[in-house]
Amino acid sequence: MVILCAKSTEAFINFINIKLLNIEGIEPTVQYIKNNTYPFTAEVYIINTQNISADGNKLGEWFLSEQGQALVEDVGYVPIREF
Repeated sequence: MVILCAKSTEAFINFINIKLLNIEGIEPTVQYIKNNTYPFTAEVYIINTQNISADGNKLGEWFLSEQGQALVEDVGYVPIREF
């Protein structure tokens, strides 16, 4: 199972003192991150290289659920699904 969870430039900003910067005049907004306009992002994956258990599968499904994507957004990442 491979799940792309999010792109981020804002993760954990609330926990440490980091300033987000415009790059070549492009602001790190959710819109620009989602459409790949902002040039500095990181993709985060959940990867399982073994036979996945039923619980592991449920966890992957949860990350893609409305509740899971809300958590992804709450911690500063950009969700890949909108509900």
